Amino acid sequence: MKPEVVAEIDAAFATGKVSRPDQVRALLRELFPPIEFAFGGSYYGHDFANGWYQQRRICAPDYFDAYFLLGPSSATLSRAQLNGLWQAASNREAAVSAMRALVRDGLLDAMSDALEAYKEAFNTAHAIPFFTALCDLCDEMPRKGGGLFSHDYVMRWSRFIYWVLRRIEDPRRRFEILQEMLTATQGLVLPASKISTEEQTPDRKAREKRFLIEEKDWAELRDLWLLRMQDAVKAGRVLIGQPRLVQLLYYWQEWGGNPEVRNWVTRTVIDVPSALQFVARFMSRSTRQGMGDFAPSIQWRIELESVERFADLAKLTAWFQQADWSRMGADDRKALVCFWHATARRGKTTDAHDDDVWLTEETIDRVARQTTAPTL
Repeated sequence: MKPEVVAEIDAAFATGKVSRPDQVRALLRELFPPIEFAFGGSYYGHDFANGWYQQRRICAPDYFDAYFLLGPSSATLSRAQLNGLWQAASNREAAVSAMRALVRDGLLDAMSDALEAYKEAFNTAHAIPFFTALCDLCDEMPRKGGGLFSHDYVMRWSRFIYWVLRRIEDPRRRFEILQEMLTATQGLVLPASKISTEEQTPDRKAREKRFLIEEKDWAELRDLWLLRMQDAVKAGRVLIGQPRLVQLLYYWQEWGGNPEVRNWVTRTVIDVPSALQFVARFMSRSTRQGMGDFAPSIQWRIELESVERFADLAKLTAWFQQADWSRMGADDRKALVCFWHATARRGKTTDAHDDDVWLTEETIDRVARQTTAPTL
């Protein structure tokens, strides 16, 4: 790797007719520390990236564009926005308001980048209100990435909570913070994700994972989450169309038992519209890009094995056979096309690497534009 990098730099110098290459190399090493390794110097690991982000250096990917735009890019928080987020951290309502404003401005990814960069500098005294605000907001956030449990905002925010709490030495105090967070919030997905990662399974123990809480305290957090989930169901806050429904159902089934979850699905999925909403939550997205492709190809699929964990496939199929294709919107048609495709492939390979498992977005759009229901 080093010779190729050095060769590229030398070629750039030759093309640009650089008269003082040694001075330019020294400048590059100062501005872009990761390039040091190419010249036989130090190697900088990922841990240094957070410091460069906090210093707003040009070598931090989030700030590189800003040096050429002479201002913050659309993918970066400004100094005022960043300061506003931290100033609101001590108050749950203020933190939720500040984060909602960033989301409205299209800065959800930038905010998540900031949490990653400051995870070891965040004031632990503000842990409870800020964590609770994250939980309040998380259920509303769109799924990012392909799979049902893709590494999106849930995983990134859960990681932030983990690193902040790691700086608190007392495991009992960490447990109390998580307990208070879970008691205060109406959010369900982020608390479940955090609790799940603290389960001391044999595999995690074998890998010597560092846990935040004592093993004896884990069941108490799990049971508290189940109570909060049951409260949300009774209050009608668990909706069939919410973006992270599948994650909630998986945690609920794993910790609370299968009959309760399937009974809720049976009571909730009662007609074609609700069945389409339910099935759409199981759609997984993938991208593929070949050597000569200018843009990645987007592909979709539904894994029937996941759907039937919670619902009766025969009943869903019967509803969809009666569905009025002419009255469906584009999203409903996309979900139905993926469902029929998965049904047609029932019994064949379910290997996610098998091309036939997936439908390209172009194929789905073409079928969805038909005036009559497809036969796949």
